Amino acid sequence: MLETTLKAAKANMSESQNPQLQIQRAQSKPKGKATGERIPGFKYQLIVEAAGREEPVARIARQVGVDRATATAIIQREARTIQQRKQELLDQSLRIARRAANQIEAKINDKARLAELVPVYGVAVDKVNLLSAADPLAGIQQHLHLHLQPNDVTSTFNNLLHRLEEKARALPAPSEKVVDAEQLSPHKVAQERSKP
Repeated sequence: MLETTLKAAKANMSESQNPQLQIQRAQSKPKGKATGERIPGFKYQLIVEAAGREEPVARIARQVGVDRATATAIIQREARTIQQRKQELLDQSLRIARRAANQIEAKINDKARLAELVPVYGVAVDKVNLLSAADPLAGIQQHLHLHLQPNDVTSTFNNLLHRLEEKARALPAPSEKVVDAEQLSPHKVAQERSKP
């Protein structure tokens, strides 16, 4: 018995010095709860994408159908990847904005149509603002200026109706003329119109 215990201790010591055996042992361990390791790939990707859009963890967990701890574990594991993706998008948007601005500047001298380039430049600049700010909404300034006045819809409608009735009364009365249907042939109507 003592001999088997010594053999096991020696094996453990040799394994602790061999990193490859440690990796194999770590990979063979059962996967735990709230680590995100047992989540199907599409759910995992949904969580990563939602975290990239900086949605709250509670909302992500509810939408994907996992608990908060699992969503948090996945987000923490992928945090570096998400930041790398945001940085790649930022770099790409900067390149697009530069190219669009250069082409717009070149087209201004040629007096060519800029209809295609202006939206490209605007979208790229917006992306740069959103991706480079710590707070995505920091660059957005909103100004709301309202003039609130009471509006009596009933009185306004009644006044309009009264003015229309006055204008209708001011119109000359229509003359009544009885016309026979046979007299309305296209030839006779043309003759009637040509008379002064």
